Amino acid sequence: MKHCQFCKNGNYIPGRPGTFWEPPEPDEIDCAIPTEEMLEEFDPAELPKHCGGYDPVYAEECGNCGKPMNIPLHEVEFMFESDIPCCSEECQEALYKKTFGELED
Repeated sequence: MKHCQFCKNGNYIPGRPGTFWEPPEPDEIDCAIPTEEMLEEFDPAELPKHCGGYDPVYAEECGNCGKPMNIPLHEVEFMFESDIPCCSEECQEALYKKTFGELED
């Protein structure tokens, strides 16, 4: 799905869920392409459909095996920690094991 998080033109700043004492903070976008009205009207998931300047970041290679992918990041099916593209579910699981070790029951 197209999203400002995967666009070269924008600086996507994820919001925070908040705490017991502080309210949640919404996602923010720092981008020169859409107007202020568009930024206020649309959320980051809807904005790429309306701004006309969506330029996707490409996943060059798998974060685990290094296999060339060369597809827009928003089209990657398997992601590790929401920002490392993986070419398959197996590579995603292998990268998880490399990073966090084996899961114990």
